Amino acid sequence: MSEKRKDKKGRLLKDGESQRPDGRYMYRYTDFRGKRHCTYAPTPDELRAKEAPDFCQFMSAFSTPILTPITPNLHQLPVNLCRSM
Repeated sequence: MSEKRKDKKGRLLKDGESQRPDGRYMYRYTDFRGKRHCTYAPTPDELRAKEAPDFCQFMSAFSTPILTPITPNLHQLPVNLCRSM
């Protein structure tokens, strides 16, 4: 079993987190297009606060207008088609 990654002070680091040689913390992630991004902070708590908005921006890319229904009243669709003929 692999050991948990820890920083210089012995705190556990989560997936994607690392501590740089200068002491700053870095969170590295890959967006939905495959592009890698990094976020930096002086403490792990500040870094984790920055991680959440990045994930929300990542998930907002999946909420496109295509997923919304085209007609708000789907039960009226056959009636509207018959009236247009």
